[in-house]
Amino acid sequence: MALFKKEEKKEEKKAADAKAGKETKSEKKEEKATLPEPKNIRYNDIILSPRITEKSVKLMDKGVYTFNVLKGANKTEVAKAIKEIFNVEPLKVRIVNFPAKIKRSYRTGKIGRKSGGKKALVYLKEGDKISII
Repeated sequence: MALFKKEEKKEEKKAADAKAGKETKSEKKEEKATLPEPKNIRYNDIILSPRITEKSVKLMDKGVYTFNVLKGANKTEVAKAIKEIFNVEPLKVRIVNFPAKIKRSYRTGKIGRKSGGKKALVYLKEGDKISII
């Protein structure tokens, strides 16, 4: 008889929770599935600026262009942004995170930080070019 009493108690508890307005696990899963999608970022916001250094200028001759990109950007977003902005189809995109560095001021001796970021190397076909400068 004790087995039947436990089942009755569980049913009573479920009914009491339903009256009190508590959500069940299945209701919570449905709520998570209906969350609004994040807003789309414009392509001009993904690519921050071209990264012009000695190394990147040498790579431009080989068809590899370097850009500073948004920290949350991924390869597909960068490829779509390059295609929309420059009307060029990238072969591949490589993304590199560069860390923040600690620097000391010569004049005051105080310690500061150079901000880190993310850069994207965009590989193009031999005939394609992007006019940055």
